[in-house]
Amino acid sequence: MVGIFNPCANTPIAAITDFDVFGSRKLNPTMSGGLEWASTSWNGTPARFLTEGDRDTYDPRVIIRYGTPDDVLQILGNGEAQVATYTTSARIFVDGPWTNTEMTIYLFKTNDLKLDQVTMRARSNHEEACSFGGYVAQFRDTTAAEASPPPEKKSAIEVEVLHPHYRRDLDPEAFTGGLPQSAWIGLKQVTQTSLSTGYVTVKGYVNYNIANQAVNDWALTSQYTINGTNLSPDAGWKDEDEASLATCPIGTGDGTAAKMRAEDLSMFLYTNSGLYNWIRLDGPSNCKVKWFTIRELNPLP
Repeated sequence: MVGIFNPCANTPIAAITDFDVFGSRKLNPTMSGGLEWASTSWNGTPARFLTEGDRDTYDPRVIIRYGTPDDVLQILGNGEAQVATYTTSARIFVDGPWTNTEMTIYLFKTNDLKLDQVTMRARSNHEEACSFGGYVAQFRDTTAAEASPPPEKKSAIEVEVLHPHYRRDLDPEAFTGGLPQSAWIGLKQVTQTSLSTGYVTVKGYVNYNIANQAVNDWALTSQYTINGTNLSPDAGWKDEDEASLATCPIGTGDGTAAKMRAEDLSMFLYTNSGLYNWIRLDGPSNCKVKWFTIRELNPLP
């Protein structure tokens, strides 16, 4: 994108299309005609509560699913949403279909000593009829949480092949700034397929000073490229008598279960669209989120 030139500073100013509706920097341009979603319905609307299975009256593409226990999201009506009482996990789903996406959300913890992890999940068919679970960027910080020692600050990429089967800790990196108290931070997840190779690349980013929205203000925390041969399943996946496989007869779903049974490594390489993109907050007791956006991107070259 060519910026607007500022003759006084002798430098280009980013064009307005370089930012989303909330002023967040786009690290990748939106695909022409591509699907977009933003949490604009959280502002200027009545305060309301969403619990398990609820769709937002003001934006039915938003649904609260699979939170445990008693996941309650309060949309405050001022652009923010809040989880104000402890729950094991709070999950916000946004209907797609989504394929190549950049997903952004901002998080604020207020004396929240239990929230120890945020995961952002793309191209997801999580718990849907024997289908691929999705690609995950993990942001983990147990230093303030009531968690087993040793405490850690870590960012990594994960693949949920078929719930609850994951390949975790792909490109684990030190998440130095962690999830701070009493400060807004920005988090991003990018998932894209390469046209030339068919490989899928997943990335996570963080911004600790959200007033600054240059490209370099979004620090890459971890990334991993899945090529269909560079990951392997955990021992015993195909033999486990869990609902994920036991209820998946031959020919059902999108073929993921069959690949798991055959130990076909392409189970990790999912290039179709997913039903949802979503975020999961683990252990929140007093936190807020805002400026949640998802945009469909062009694939990588």
